[in-house]
Amino acid sequence: MLSSILGWHLQPSAGVQPGSRRGHQRHGHPQPQRQCIGHKAEIIDLPIRKSGDYQLKLIINDSIADTWDFTVNREIPADTVSATATPQVYAKGNFSTRIEGLETTDAFNQYDDTLMQAFNDAVQKEYANANQDDFAQIPPGHVVVRFDLNENGQVSSPKIIENTLTKALEHFFLRALQSGSPYKAWPATARAGIGTGSRSVKVTFFYD
Repeated sequence: MLSSILGWHLQPSAGVQPGSRRGHQRHGHPQPQRQCIGHKAEIIDLPIRKSGDYQLKLIINDSIADTWDFTVNREIPADTVSATATPQVYAKGNFSTRIEGLETTDAFNQYDDTLMQAFNDAVQKEYANANQDDFAQIPPGHVVVRFDLNENGQVSSPKIIENTLTKALEHFFLRALQSGSPYKAWPATARAGIGTGSRSVKVTFFYD
Protein backbone atom coordinates (compact mmCIF):
# COMPACT_ATOMS: atom_id res chain seq x y z
CA MET A 1 0.00 0.00 0.00
CA LEU A 2 1.06 3.60 -0.56
CA SER A 3 1.12 4.37 3.15
CA SER A 4 3.72 1.69 3.78
CA ILE A 5 6.34 3.29 1.56
CA LEU A 6 5.54 7.01 1.71
CA GLY A 7 6.18 9.23 4.71
CA TRP A 8 6.73 12.89 5.62
CA HIS A 9 9.07 14.28 8.26
CA LEU A 10 8.73 17.92 9.34
CA GLN A 11 11.24 19.75 11.53
CA PRO A 12 12.35 23.34 12.19
CA SER A 13 15.13 24.20 9.79
CA ALA A 14 18.53 25.50 10.89
CA GLY A 15 19.00 27.01 7.46
CA VAL A 16 18.59 26.27 3.82
CA GLN A 17 20.70 23.31 2.76
CA PRO A 18 22.58 23.33 -0.55
CA GLY A 19 20.65 21.73 -3.35
CA SER A 20 17.29 21.98 -1.58
CA ARG A 21 14.28 24.06 -2.72
CA ARG A 22 12.84 27.00 -0.79
CA GLY A 23 9.08 27.50 -0.89
CA HIS A 24 7.22 30.80 -0.97
CA GLN A 25 6.27 32.66 2.18
CA ARG A 26 2.62 32.10 2.94
CA HIS A 27 0.01 32.69 5.68
CA GLY A 28 -1.76 29.58 6.97
CA HIS A 29 -0.97 25.86 6.76
CA PRO A 30 1.56 25.26 3.98
CA GLN A 31 0.73 22.40 1.66
CA PRO A 32 3.44 20.82 -0.50
CA GLN A 33 2.71 20.33 -4.16
CA ARG A 34 0.85 17.15 -5.00
CA GLN A 35 3.30 14.26 -5.33
CA CYS A 36 2.55 11.24 -7.47
CA ILE A 37 3.73 7.79 -6.44
CA GLY A 38 2.37 4.84 -8.36
CA HIS A 39 -0.21 7.11 -10.12
CA LYS A 40 -1.73 8.14 -6.78
CA ALA A 41 -1.65 11.61 -5.24
CA GLU A 42 -1.92 12.97 -1.73
CA ILE A 43 -2.00 16.46 -0.18
CA ILE A 44 -0.60 16.73 3.33
CA ASP A 45 -1.91 19.44 5.70
CA LEU A 46 1.01 20.43 7.92
CA PRO A 47 0.13 21.38 11.55
CA ILE A 48 2.37 24.45 11.80
CA ARG A 49 1.37 27.03 14.40
CA LYS A 50 4.47 29.24 14.69
CA SER A 51 6.35 31.47 12.30
CA GLY A 52 9.80 30.28 11.29
CA ASP A 53 11.92 28.26 8.88
CA TYR A 54 10.99 24.62 8.38
CA GLN A 55 12.31 21.60 6.53
CA LEU A 56 10.07 18.93 5.04
CA LYS A 57 11.48 15.55 4.03
CA LEU A 58 9.87 12.99 1.75
CA ILE A 59 10.79 9.52 3.02
CA ILE A 60 10.30 6.45 0.83
CA ASN A 61 11.31 3.01 2.18
CA ASP A 62 13.24 4.64 5.03
CA SER A 63 15.29 6.76 2.62
CA ILE A 64 15.10 10.54 2.09
CA ALA A 65 13.82 10.99 -1.46
CA ASP A 66 13.44 14.78 -1.44
CA THR A 67 13.73 17.77 0.89
CA TRP A 68 11.95 21.13 0.98
CA ASP A 69 12.99 24.16 3.02
CA PHE A 70 10.32 26.86 3.45
CA THR A 71 9.30 29.76 5.67
CA VAL A 72 5.97 30.24 7.44
CA ASN A 73 4.85 33.74 8.37
CA ARG A 74 2.02 33.81 10.93
CA GLU A 75 1.92 37.61 11.07
CA ILE A 76 -1.03 39.18 9.24
CA PRO A 77 0.31 41.45 6.46
CA ALA A 78 -0.81 45.07 6.68
CA ASP A 79 -2.43 44.92 3.24
CA THR A 80 -4.76 42.11 4.35
CA VAL A 81 -6.21 43.83 7.40
CA SER A 82 -9.22 44.99 5.38
CA ALA A 83 -9.97 41.40 4.47
CA THR A 84 -10.58 40.60 8.15
CA ALA A 85 -13.00 43.49 8.62
CA THR A 86 -16.72 42.91 9.12
CA PRO A 87 -18.29 42.01 5.75
CA GLN A 88 -20.47 44.67 4.18
CA VAL A 89 -24.20 44.08 4.66
CA TYR A 90 -26.39 44.78 1.65
CA ALA A 91 -30.11 45.48 1.39
CA LYS A 92 -32.25 42.46 0.54
CA GLY A 93 -34.61 44.39 -1.74
CA ASN A 94 -37.42 45.25 0.71
CA PHE A 95 -39.32 48.54 0.57
CA SER A 96 -41.40 50.22 3.29
CA THR A 97 -42.60 53.70 4.18
CA ARG A 98 -43.42 55.86 7.18
CA ILE A 99 -45.33 59.13 7.03
CA GLU A 100 -45.71 62.07 9.38
CA GLY A 101 -48.24 64.83 8.83
CA LEU A 102 -46.94 68.10 10.18
CA GLU A 103 -50.52 69.38 10.39
CA THR A 104 -52.89 66.68 11.53
CA THR A 105 -56.09 65.83 13.37
CA ASP A 106 -57.84 62.60 14.28
CA ALA A 107 -59.59 62.83 10.91
CA PHE A 108 -56.29 61.95 9.23
CA ASN A 109 -55.56 58.77 11.25
CA GLN A 110 -57.17 56.28 8.89
CA TYR A 111 -56.42 58.43 5.87
CA ASP A 112 -52.69 58.38 6.59
CA ASP A 113 -52.72 54.58 6.80
CA THR A 114 -54.34 54.46 3.38
CA LEU A 115 -51.88 57.06 2.06
CA MET A 116 -48.90 55.03 3.31
CA GLN A 117 -50.18 51.95 1.47
CA ALA A 118 -50.62 54.05 -1.66
CA PHE A 119 -46.98 55.15 -1.39
CA ASN A 120 -45.88 51.51 -1.12
CA ASP A 121 -47.91 50.62 -4.20
CA ALA A 122 -46.37 53.55 -6.12
CA VAL A 123 -42.85 52.36 -5.17
CA GLN A 124 -43.55 48.81 -6.36
CA LYS A 125 -44.95 50.09 -9.64
CA GLU A 126 -41.94 52.32 -10.22
CA TYR A 127 -39.57 49.50 -9.30
CA ALA A 128 -41.02 47.28 -12.04
CA ASN A 129 -39.75 49.78 -14.63
CA ALA A 130 -36.52 50.81 -12.91
CA ASN A 131 -32.93 49.90 -13.75
CA GLN A 132 -32.31 46.88 -11.51
CA ASP A 133 -28.57 47.63 -11.39
CA ASP A 134 -29.36 50.69 -9.26
CA PHE A 135 -30.46 48.39 -6.43
CA ALA A 136 -27.55 45.91 -6.49
CA GLN A 137 -25.10 45.81 -3.56
CA ILE A 138 -26.62 48.79 -1.78
CA PRO A 139 -26.40 48.96 2.03
CA PRO A 140 -29.76 49.46 3.79
CA GLY A 141 -30.85 53.06 4.10
CA HIS A 142 -33.64 55.56 3.61
CA VAL A 143 -34.70 58.71 1.80
CA VAL A 144 -36.82 61.35 3.55
CA VAL A 145 -39.00 63.65 1.42
CA ARG A 146 -41.11 66.61 2.57
CA PHE A 147 -43.92 67.80 0.30
CA ASP A 148 -47.28 69.55 0.29
CA LEU A 149 -50.48 67.52 -0.11
CA ASN A 150 -53.71 69.33 -0.90
CA GLU A 151 -57.24 68.22 -0.07
CA ASN A 152 -57.61 66.59 -3.49
CA GLY A 153 -54.57 64.36 -2.89
CA GLN A 154 -52.23 66.28 -5.18
CA VAL A 155 -48.49 66.30 -4.34
CA SER A 156 -46.47 69.48 -4.84
CA SER A 157 -43.09 70.98 -3.90
CA PRO A 158 -41.31 67.72 -2.97
CA LYS A 159 -37.92 68.27 -1.32
CA ILE A 160 -35.26 65.78 -0.18
CA ILE A 161 -34.34 66.46 3.44
CA GLU A 162 -32.26 63.33 4.12
CA ASN A 163 -30.71 60.57 2.00
CA THR A 164 -28.53 57.71 3.24
CA LEU A 165 -28.78 55.80 -0.05
CA THR A 166 -27.45 56.62 -3.51
CA LYS A 167 -28.41 59.52 -5.74
CA ALA A 168 -30.06 57.06 -8.13
CA LEU A 169 -32.36 55.80 -5.36
CA GLU A 170 -33.11 59.35 -4.28
CA HIS A 171 -34.45 60.06 -7.78
CA PHE A 172 -36.24 56.70 -7.82
CA PHE A 173 -38.27 57.49 -4.69
CA LEU A 174 -39.04 61.00 -5.93
CA ARG A 175 -40.40 59.57 -9.19
CA ALA A 176 -42.48 57.01 -7.28
CA LEU A 177 -43.99 59.71 -5.04
CA GLN A 178 -44.89 61.97 -7.95
CA SER A 179 -46.10 59.22 -10.28
CA GLY A 180 -48.71 58.12 -7.71
CA SER A 181 -50.20 61.61 -7.47
CA PRO A 182 -53.01 62.49 -7.12
CA TYR A 183 -53.71 60.29 -4.12
CA LYS A 184 -57.02 59.82 -2.35
CA ALA A 185 -58.81 63.03 -1.38
CA TRP A 186 -58.98 63.99 2.29
CA PRO A 187 -61.87 62.98 4.52
CA ALA A 188 -64.67 65.58 4.62
CA THR A 189 -63.83 66.62 8.19
CA ALA A 190 -60.08 66.95 7.65
CA ARG A 191 -60.05 70.46 6.14
CA ALA A 192 -62.11 71.83 8.99
CA GLY A 193 -59.82 70.11 11.47
CA ILE A 194 -56.66 71.93 10.32
CA GLY A 195 -58.34 75.04 8.88
CA THR A 196 -56.68 74.83 5.45
CA GLY A 197 -56.80 72.83 2.22
CA SER A 198 -53.09 71.91 2.23
CA ARG A 199 -50.86 70.13 4.69
CA SER A 200 -47.13 69.46 4.86
CA VAL A 201 -46.24 65.76 4.92
CA LYS A 202 -42.94 64.02 5.56
CA VAL A 203 -42.48 60.52 4.14
CA THR A 204 -39.53 58.21 4.79
CA PHE A 205 -38.84 55.59 2.14
CA PHE A 206 -36.85 52.65 3.47
CA TYR A 207 -34.79 50.23 1.38
CA ASP A 208 -33.45 47.23 3.29
